[in-house]
Amino acid sequence: MVLEKKLKVLDESEELLAFLLKVAKARYPYNQSTLGSIYQAQARVAMHGNDHTQLYGQLRQNTIALNTLMARDPEGEFAVDTLLPTSFAGPYPDTAALAHRRSDVRSLDRSLAVLRLNQNVEANRRRPDFGVRYDHMNGIGVTPNQFTVMGMVSIPIAPWAAREYKANTAALGYEAQAVQQQRASLLTEAAGRITTLQSDLRTKRQQVENYEKGILPALRKNYQVTLLAYQQNTAQLPAVVEALETWLQTRLQYLDTQLELMNLHVRYDQELEQ
Repeated sequence: MVLEKKLKVLDESEELLAFLLKVAKARYPYNQSTLGSIYQAQARVAMHGNDHTQLYGQLRQNTIALNTLMARDPEGEFAVDTLLPTSFAGPYPDTAALAHRRSDVRSLDRSLAVLRLNQNVEANRRRPDFGVRYDHMNGIGVTPNQFTVMGMVSIPIAPWAAREYKANTAALGYEAQAVQQQRASLLTEAAGRITTLQSDLRTKRQQVENYEKGILPALRKNYQVTLLAYQQNTAQLPAVVEALETWLQTRLQYLDTQLELMNLHVRYDQELEQ
């Protein structure tokens, strides 16, 4: 999306340069422009061609990568949606909401639940175990059928058995504490990264707003004023080319800042859902 916008900016700037070059060539026979300024404009047009080729190559690389991810023909063409996303990172979620959204925290919660269930199993092993056994055997000849009912009880009162249960229960308790500490540490680190990303997002949004409301309009007006002065023979072509080039480069920087902002949004969403 950003590369498509950059190509559009380059095309517009190249058209303006071509127009200025045409005007300069028309004025040259009347000594109203110099060969140096004409060659400078020609060089700028050629440089724009190189920039266009480079951006188009990057666009093709990204297209091939996306086609590969979608299991499509790598050389397949598709339209790029050049609309900027309107969703922005919301307010910082509280600890409970963050723990619910992050898959790694939910995994630790399940591990903790398993450890607690194992603790209950070990605790239940210390209780007496009761059982009933019923047998039936058919006799042969004069031997009658035989029925057997047996009751069983296991009382784990041996000292070594008690030590084993206590040791296993304690080990599971320590493991559960370790998982709880790991969970708390993970949430603390995630909260720190999310807070940092939110600060970066606010800074980057402010930069984008400064470009849109202050920098780009001022540079555009500067180019228009310089172009008007050139038309009135009060400015030279190099000044117009320089003003146009400054406006172009700043527009490209603005698009790079938009790309950085979207990458920050991706990192923020990844941090929330990891």
